[in-house]
Amino acid sequence: MSQFQPIPSDPRYSISRSGKVLGIYGKELKPTVHGAGYLYFNIGGKNRPLGQLLCETFHGKMPRGRGVCVIYKNGPGSCTAKSVRWGTRSESRQ
Repeated sequence: MSQFQPIPSDPRYSISRSGKVLGIYGKELKPTVHGAGYLYFNIGGKNRPLGQLLCETFHGKMPRGRGVCVIYKNGPGSCTAKSVRWGTRSESRQ
């Protein structure tokens, strides 16, 4: 079974390192697919990208000057805590 951690920006929700998200009542949420295959979850009434949720939970608060989550090792659909990190906009375009 996956170990879940509270999402810092809304601790009513939890996320696992593999990218599974639990809602307020402990039920696994289903993502929606946006753009080029990026997965989003509705967290507190806002659509939030899975990569950003993973970065904020497992890599800490977004560092100054590194405003986006980047490095999808196997593409945006296979996003895990190991495959993402905070980076710059120019890094995300590479």
